[in-house]
Amino acid sequence: MIFTSKNGELRIYDSHPTPYYLEILFTKADLNFPLNRGKPEEILTMDRGNMDTNASYHQGSDEPIVSPLPIRFSGLINDAVYSHTLVAMLSGVTTLSTSTEAMTVQSTKGDSALNVAGVAVTTKAFADSSKTCYNVEVKYDGTTDFIYQLKEVYFPPDQQTITESEDGLTLDMNGMWYGSGGTVTTFTTGKDILTA
Repeated sequence: MIFTSKNGELRIYDSHPTPYYLEILFTKADLNFPLNRGKPEEILTMDRGNMDTNASYHQGSDEPIVSPLPIRFSGLINDAVYSHTLVAMLSGVTTLSTSTEAMTVQSTKGDSALNVAGVAVTTKAFADSSKTCYNVEVKYDGTTDFIYQLKEVYFPPDQQTITESEDGLTLDMNGMWYGSGGTVTTFTTGKDILTA
């Protein structure tokens, strides 16, 4: 069975011990993200510019491993509670309303580790503590479900756009992925913001 955009679910998690999440069902989300992080550049060192048996490669900076990677998705906004909560989260709001209380969002920045030369190195917190990162998990339904997890995604408020058209309002979401990621077998256990 091929995966299609007909049946998909995306969840955005914060960093509470039992994380709060917002569930988003989508079709035609145009989700776009890299599968994993880059590797350091291989730099060839030669003997005075001559390629001979003394030439060798050495690794460049770890920048490709730690640099944020872009992710993008979009969708039509409908007249539902989750649409208002999603727009609030992406606009940098740090206090959200659950069904029973006001909840302060906890950033996931610094919650994961990157593989640097075979060693797990914990990511660093932002200098600006007002910036909030989320973990993003997306599931595609199939005979065997496919779930991908992206940790520590920051959504710069000035890069989230709403476009009006005859068909409705489209929200274009652009994030920067700072943490680890990969496939998982099930969604992370958490509390739905809208029903908690």
